Amino acid sequence: MIVVGLDCATKDAAEKQVTVRAGTAKYFTKRNKGLHGVFTLAGDLKSTVNAALPLVAMYKSFGVKSDGEFKVSGLSPQAAYTPIVQAIKQNNSTYVLNNVDYKANVLLRKEAMVQGATGVKVWDCALQCYDRRTIEEGETAVEGQYVSLFFIPFEEAKQNKSVSNYLKNLESRDQADGFGAQAWTAGLFFRDVVNNVAKADGNNGLTRARFLEEAAKIHEFTADGMLGPTDVGGRKISPCGVILQVKNGKFVRVSPKKKGTFDCDGGLKTVKVRFE
Repeated sequence: MIVVGLDCATKDAAEKQVTVRAGTAKYFTKRNKGLHGVFTLAGDLKSTVNAALPLVAMYKSFGVKSDGEFKVSGLSPQAAYTPIVQAIKQNNSTYVLNNVDYKANVLLRKEAMVQGATGVKVWDCALQCYDRRTIEEGETAVEGQYVSLFFIPFEEAKQNKSVSNYLKNLESRDQADGFGAQAWTAGLFFRDVVNNVAKADGNNGLTRARFLEEAAKIHEFTADGMLGPTDVGGRKISPCGVILQVKNGKFVRVSPKKKGTFDCDGGLKTVKVRFE
């Protein structure tokens, strides 16, 4: 369940304030001094570009210097990534954040392999890359890829009943991906709110107004333990997350180490963003 981090008081300002999770930036910058690199943006729509800008601003606030920000289409072929990888090599970039889809990440990594861009210490991506096709299509090119999540990974279904239920309700395990997990948690939130309304007002008491009223009362939503505690009613971002890395063709947890847990100490960061 994602809570949008926009500060509504700044929605009409030229620079808007947006709060985002900072755990990944803290993790990477603590272990790799002086990171600098390239950010890719999904350039098909203003909304997809704007969705990534808070993340870019957050990493910059932690000292990750930009060697370039590149817009690409979700339909772009591998050749579109040639100049991006050239920029990575020319600047000896040590950090790359893909803000497009999993396919874009695969093509970027393959092009980097072709050009011999070996100096990157952190290849970063979020839940859109938590997809079996990242590994199946990327093969050895995506080795070492980091993927950040805000829910317990599928590989830990034995440690989490909600993850297990999500996987059981798919026609095939191959259908599981980051966006599907996000939809599942949203469905569980809807379930909880509807049940609360029915308990208070009876089975015929559900209206849009009552739904919104009850939703505002939920402050520690966890999707039956699949998420870290999230104050949905207060419209606050949860700082909790998990970082995985592709190792030998598998998604492997790297932070925190213990299965079935979250790192909630990474905190949040409020950044100023000038949207397009």
